[in-house]
This record gives sequence, C-alpha cells and structure tokens, in this order.
Amino acid sequence: MHHQCDCSRRFRVVIGRASDYKRAKKLLWVGNHPTYVGPNMLKRHARNGGLLIFQVDDKDAAVAVVNPRLNVILVLNVHPNHRGHGLGSAIMRFLRPSWVRSISEFVQWFERQGYVVVSDPKQGRRYETRLMVRQELLTLAGRIAKLYEETLKEKQTDGTQGA
Repeated sequence: MHHQCDCSRRFRVVIGRASDYKRAKKLLWVGNHPTYVGPNMLKRHARNGGLLIFQVDDKDAAVAVVNPRLNVILVLNVHPNHRGHGLGSAIMRFLRPSWVRSISEFVQWFERQGYVVVSDPKQGRRYETRLMVRQELLTLAGRIAKLYEETLKEKQTDGTQGA
C-alpha cells in the first residue's frame, strides 16, 4: 500500500537565496531532474526571487525555478517521497504561472494542470521541449481580440476613425 501524505495541503514556501545552490541542487539530484540546472541559472533566478523551495514538516520537498518577470516556470521537481500526493499540482495552483517550458514527456502532466501547448517542439541538448500557456489566458486573449474587433466595427459605423 502506497502511503498518502497530506503534503499538498500543508507545504510552506521558502524563497531561496543565491547561497542555496547546493540545497536546490540536492533536490534536483534526489528527484532525478532530467536536465542540467547549473549554478549560474539557479543563482541568477535566486537574485530575482525566482528560486522557490517547498517544505513539508521543515524538510525540503520540492524546488521550482521561475522567472517572475515573464511569469514562466522553468524547473519544477518534487522529491520522490512526495510524488503522487498532489504536491506538484498544489505548487502549480500556488504559483499560477502564465507559461511553462516543459520537457515533452511531461506535457500531459501540465495539460492536466490546465496548460496547452503553443509551440512546435524545440530540440535542446538532450530533450525536446514545448512552450505551454495557461488555458484560461487563451480564453482571455480571445475575449480581448473579439472586444477589440467589436470596438473597431462600432467606430466605423459611428463614422469615427479607428484607433
């Protein structure tokens, strides 16, 4: 029987510092993260507030690297002891990034989180990646485009010039 913990409901978030490189790297290594995440990337994003460590019972349980300015998640890795408990999904709901850069083999997982692929595959050094966007943003973009078109039509029928 697989032990189910309630980590998805009781994690806490710690903003990592540039000096937390080894701590983050340990989580990536234990979690067998498939891509190389080097010290420069981790330290750069830590300086931007984008290195996040998720803890359960004061123990590191997951790590995420985000670009807060672009609202994109670049790395997410959950410790094997907490996989399948909903922690990754809870982290995605907590972060709510607009964009995800995903390795192709994890696209389906991100689709279950509400993201859709919006790019052709991009071949990296070892893995193919896809750019994904939160589905509701596509809906919003469609609503804005429709509103803009309607506004232009109204201006044309009023005899005023379009913007």
